[in-house]
Amino acid sequence: MIELEAFLRGQQQVYDKFRAARDAIRAEGTTPPKTVENRDGYLVIMKHPEEIVERSTALSRRIAAIVPAMTYEGIAVHTTIGVVGMQYRSPEQQGVDRNAVALLEDALNVASRDFAALTIPYERWLYNRDTTIAQGIAGKAFVHLADLVHESLQKHNAAERIGKVQQPWGGHITISRFLEHTPAAQLQDFFNVVEAEPSLPPSTPEAVCLGYVSVKNGVVGIEILEKFELKHD
Repeated sequence: MIELEAFLRGQQQVYDKFRAARDAIRAEGTTPPKTVENRDGYLVIMKHPEEIVERSTALSRRIAAIVPAMTYEGIAVHTTIGVVGMQYRSPEQQGVDRNAVALLEDALNVASRDFAALTIPYERWLYNRDTTIAQGIAGKAFVHLADLVHESLQKHNAAERIGKVQQPWGGHITISRFLEHTPAAQLQDFFNVVEAEPSLPPSTPEAVCLGYVSVKNGVVGIEILEKFELKHD
């Protein structure tokens, strides 16, 4: 079970670390995270409304036009609820396991019976030496939904049958990841673009999706395998 107070503390701690890292990127420049390396696996994600996706995509593209960075667009603009069976491996080794997909679909079909709509406020953009995100404040409703998902994954033995299951740490949206080191002296345009961009409005996600994610040579792609609409009152 995901404990609400522990989740909220952890979410705030991550955002505090992002804010504390502002001096480091301005002094030392960027550094690519491990997550830009070749990898693939399965995601349980929240699909955001078109306005959120379009604005996030536009900012991601502007960043990539300034510094070497991974672009997030379309369904790659999402909020993660769970990661299952992520493997760092070459593009040639990557691929969808249909048995894994069937298990995950079964688990989410069970969990989705109790899914309900929720809203995540987005307060500001944050960046550190490797990543740019939209700060989303996930609360009780998000934790409840995530708990439904992870309880069902556990009952279906997803970790044993597919691979490591990772829980969410917050309600953020990843906007960009740096692909290589860029010296601090070359980042002023990046700082200007991000800091001039108005924050996102609150988002009421449209659906929970099961996806297959593949990162190949600095490009992220996500295939949606199943979608579960969120119930609105």
